[in-house]
Amino acid sequence: MNQLYVCDSAGSVHVYAIGSNVIPLHKFTAHNSTIHSISSAGSKQFVTSSEDGLVRFWDCRTIGHSDQCTSSFQPHNELVLARPRLGNWLTTVACDPSDYNWFVTGGGPRLALWNRRVGKYVVPLVPDTPEEWYPQTSLFSLPGEDVRIMAGGNSGRLFRWDHAGCLVSSLALTEPPRARISHVIVADSLRIPTEESSTNPTSTSSVIVAAGAGPAIRLVSMLGYPLGLLSLR
Repeated sequence: MNQLYVCDSAGSVHVYAIGSNVIPLHKFTAHNSTIHSISSAGSKQFVTSSEDGLVRFWDCRTIGHSDQCTSSFQPHNELVLARPRLGNWLTTVACDPSDYNWFVTGGGPRLALWNRRVGKYVVPLVPDTPEEWYPQTSLFSLPGEDVRIMAGGNSGRLFRWDHAGCLVSSLALTEPPRARISHVIVADSLRIPTEESSTNPTSTSSVIVAAGAGPAIRLVSMLGYPLGLLSLR
């Protein structure tokens, strides 16, 4: 049975069964404020981040038995990550699909790579921008890619890091430069035409698809080079 997980501004996660009909299955009372991000944390688990400053992991097998999270993290309690002048809120969380113990989260606190099994953050993910950058979206690329972590936020730049926390690329994607990047996805097996032949393309490869506050969707190679622009004006 396919399931849909929907989070709301009241801090709840609603679970629906998707088939010939949409059937409500369960409601997790997950946070006491708006949930800004939800991500898969394995075949039977998911993770949420909220305005209340908490990251919480949940086990779907507890539906009907318990609403207790399996683990919880508070990035604003880490001195290296905390930014009290911005707040405790968390705008994004994402797990590594090749090992769900690894996740990234940030918002008011600085974006960082965490390990759930270790129970703490491993390294901050620092952008190359002088302004107070905060993430709007983050994700891990597909297994097998050298550069695994990427994020976009209020600067309009797409940042990419490796697992050691080293910034690998910083690419301006928006006009004006300060427009936000609010959505990033990795599209697998996308066929991209070469200059030599637009009718008989080419190699199949993964690309990054990014969009935000500006009226455009941008394609970026996994090496960090712009590939194209879809204008929505």
